[in-house]
Amino acid sequence: EEVNPTLSAPAGAQLDEREYRLLWESVVQGDIQMLQEFMTRGRLQSGRLCDMNGHSIFWNALAYQQQEVAMFLLRHFPPGSEQGVDLWEVHQRRKDTLLHLCVYFQYFSAP
Repeated sequence: EEVNPTLSAPAGAQLDEREYRLLWESVVQGDIQMLQEFMTRGRLQSGRLCDMNGHSIFWNALAYQQQEVAMFLLRHFPPGSEQGVDLWEVHQRRKDTLLHLCVYFQYFSAP
């Protein structure tokens, strides 16, 4: 079964397959400049944009330990605003929260 990667944010523009891949690579690699370009072009309009697995862009920033991306998203899409990140996001299957992701950060680990 092939999954169509064309997704949209809650009130955002549709992303084509190339944009979708580039956006998520930017999150995983911590490419703030590319994320800024997406915002400038109106292609990133929400901190609630989800991937094919139902995880938000903010969730992925934390899961891939990209603290700078997470801070970028918090600054541009503050919690409580209409398109703001959802601090109460829960993993659908495992029931993990964003706090669970944070404790896996490298600097929380013992030497």
